[in-house]
Amino acid sequence: MSNRKIIKNIAGNLKRLREENGLSQAAVAKYLHVSFQQIQKYEDGSNRITADKIYRLKNLYKTAYEEFFSNLQE
Repeated sequence: MSNRKIIKNIAGNLKRLREENGLSQAAVAKYLHVSFQQIQKYEDGSNRITADKIYRLKNLYKTAYEEFFSNLQE
């Protein structure tokens, strides 16, 4: 699987998890101390999200790390 496909998959999972938790991009941005535009870029795959932010989102969403990487296929 190409890097681009992996990034797009993670981006889709970021959006899905945020929506499942009923949060706006602005709310997640405030929690992560970034702009809502940065959240948009994470969710459309134009910017990569860092491990520390995934860690924080894991705690916010009360989910497993695997949820961020679901649907990845070798």
